Amino acid sequence: MSRTDRTAASLALLLAACKGDDIEISEVEAVVSDDVATVVIVTWRTDVPTRGHVLFGVEGEGERATADTPEGTEHRAVLVGLPANAAISGEVVSGDSTAPLPPLETGSLPDDIPTTSFEGEPGDDFALTSATVAGSEEIASNWVLLTDPAGRVVWYHRDDRGLSIFRARASVDGAGVVYASVLENGGPSENSELVRVSWDGSTESAVAVPNLAHDFVEREDGVVVSLGYVFRDDIEGNDLVEIRADGSTESLWTTWDCFDPVENAGDDPAHGWTHANALDYDLASGDYLVGLRNLATIARVDTATRTCPWGFGGTGGTVDIEGTRFIHQHGFELAGDRMLVFDNDGGAGNVSRGIEYAFDEDALTATEERVLVADPPLYSFIMGDIHRLDDGGTVLLWSVPQLIDRLDAEGVRVGRLSIEGGAALGFVELIRDPGR
Repeated sequence: MSRTDRTAASLALLLAACKGDDIEISEVEAVVSDDVATVVIVTWRTDVPTRGHVLFGVEGEGERATADTPEGTEHRAVLVGLPANAAISGEVVSGDSTAPLPPLETGSLPDDIPTTSFEGEPGDDFALTSATVAGSEEIASNWVLLTDPAGRVVWYHRDDRGLSIFRARASVDGAGVVYASVLENGGPSENSELVRVSWDGSTESAVAVPNLAHDFVEREDGVVVSLGYVFRDDIEGNDLVEIRADGSTESLWTTWDCFDPVENAGDDPAHGWTHANALDYDLASGDYLVGLRNLATIARVDTATRTCPWGFGGTGGTVDIEGTRFIHQHGFELAGDRMLVFDNDGGAGNVSRGIEYAFDEDALTATEERVLVADPPLYSFIMGDIHRLDDGGTVLLWSVPQLIDRLDAEGVRVGRLSIEGGAALGFVELIRDPGR
C-alpha cells in the first residue's frame, strides 16, 4: 500500500460506538504525519468537556499511552515511538469510554537517513542522539534520531544548517525535541542556534545565540542553559549562558571565575584554553556540572556565587582521586556516589573507555572502581557518552565507531546499536516514554 493510500485510509472518519455510558466519543481520526512518517496524529470529539488519551502500539509488541489531553470536547494526541512500515492498533480513552483507532500503517523512512542495526537483548529505553553526515569537505547534513529499545528509528529530523550538532534532548514540555546547531569547522560560530521541533515535525523554531558550544540542559522551567565560548585577551574560554523563551540571554559563569589560564593551563591550545564540552544539571542543588576537556577536569559550578565547590580530575582538580586518570573526557554522569566518565585519550594507545569512580563529595575523595573497555577495544577521538541505568547497568556511546553499547551490572555487553551512514554520533539521551 502506498503512503497516499495509507493516509487516505487513516483519514476515514470513524463514528465510534463507544463502550461506556458517561461520555460519547465520536469522529475519531488517525493520520500519519506529513513530516515524520513514523508519527501518527489522532483527533476525536467528546460530547462533554473531559480529558483523554490514546493507548497504542505495534500489533504484537505491547501498548503505550499518550499524555492526557487538556480538558475540552476536541482532542488531539501525537503517537511517538513507532517504527516505520508498521501496522498500528489502539484505542481512544476518555473517562470510562473507549473507541478503537481506525486501521493504519506508518510510512517509510527517508532514503538518505542513516541506517541502524541491533544485536543482543532490547532494554527499556529509547535513545535520542545526533548523527553527522560528512560531505567531501564539510558537513553535508545532520540527523537527529530517536531509536526504540530494539534499535529501530522511530523519529527523525534532518538539519541542513551545516553546523555540528552534538546534543538533542526531549523538551520538558513534552511537545518535541530541542537541539543546538553549534560549531563550524570545529570552532565557534556566530551563526549557532537553539532549535525546537515538534514531534509531528509540523513546527520548527530557532533562537540565534552566537558562539554556543557542545552541550546544554533544559531546566524544569523551560529555560535552557548552554555551554558557550568567551574570549579575553586572545584566550578562548567558556561560559554558561542562560537562554530564555523570549530569546534573551545572560552569562551565568565563566571559566575565569574558577580557573586561571596560567595556574590551570590547558593541554591543547589549538582547541582553546578550557574547551568545555559536556554539561549536566543537579536539580537538587541547582548547580551545574561542567566538563572541561583541555583541563581534564569536571567542575561543580554554583552560578549564584560563581564559584566551584570542587573540581574532579586534571589541572583544575580539588578531589583526591586514587586510580586511573582520564584525559580529554567528554560525556560524564554523577550517579549518586559514583562518577562515570567517558575517557577518550587516557588509555594506552588508541583506546577509549568508561571509568567508574566511587566519589565521596563531603570528603572530596574518589577511588577507581572499574574501567570499561569494549571487546575488541574502540577509539573515539571526539565525543562519547556514558550513563548509569536503573538496573545498575551502563550505556556507553562510542561516537566515531557509531556504536551504543548497553552493559549489565557486571559490565558485560548485552546489547549493541550500530548507526551507519554518518561520520560521528553526538551525546545520547535515554528516554523511557517519548512524547509525554
